Amino acid sequence: MIMAPIKRVVQAHPFNGYKEVALAFRKARSEALEKAKIGERTERICCPVLDAVRTEGVYGKCAMPTTDIEGIETFCDGFDFDSSKVKAFAYLTAPSYGILRNICSGSFDESEVNKGFLYYAKFGTHTGILEGFKFNQDKLDGFIWNIFPDLQGISIDYRFLTDTKDSSKADGLFISESNLEAIMAWNESQSCCKNKMSGPTISKAECGTLLLTKLGQQIQMDPKDESSSIWAISVRDFHDMFKYGVFPALIEDKLLAAG
Repeated sequence: MIMAPIKRVVQAHPFNGYKEVALAFRKARSEALEKAKIGERTERICCPVLDAVRTEGVYGKCAMPTTDIEGIETFCDGFDFDSSKVKAFAYLTAPSYGILRNICSGSFDESEVNKGFLYYAKFGTHTGILEGFKFNQDKLDGFIWNIFPDLQGISIDYRFLTDTKDSSKADGLFISESNLEAIMAWNESQSCCKNKMSGPTISKAECGTLLLTKLGQQIQMDPKDESSSIWAISVRDFHDMFKYGVFPALIEDKLLAAG
């Protein structure tokens, strides 16, 4: 397992309560992962979550141990994911002719995901960050700039996100439900298809349900107003998930607790 040479500590954001690893730890971990070239992996699975759970690179084991029904259920039980929804997603990752096979066998073939039904049903409507099945820093920059125009020209890389001398800009960067319109505008701009068909619908469901709800946390935009609660993920966690396959702290806690 590739981790930082300092103690892992999870802290809550002083304003909105978002829990993430301490900046010093994140910086040391990022440097270790950069040295190991984890972010330079190729032939990655186009879905960042599926890529992370089926990769041993960071943690030394796969969060989803196998791609059969037992492996899927082990993952769902350990991470509080709805197994019926995960199975439905997994079965649809095959090419159309293999979906029935997946359903009957209760498993899926991860090598088929990048050429499967769901991949093509999106008609190119996605973040573009794993375009070509490898991490693309330029696409991540563009995605973030589209949400936060004032950051235009600043590379949203690990150096910027883990700058311990000046963390003020990165500290307040969260992708939330309120950004879905900007997210979808970016995702649709990545498609070269004139008629995107089901692409935007699938992409929006992925971003709203998986990215923000399952990987994110509910945060208080106004500490004095409980009704201001919203689902969000920090840009730091977003970057580390896409580039390295590192889970946000609360999900990572469950993986580490499971040994």
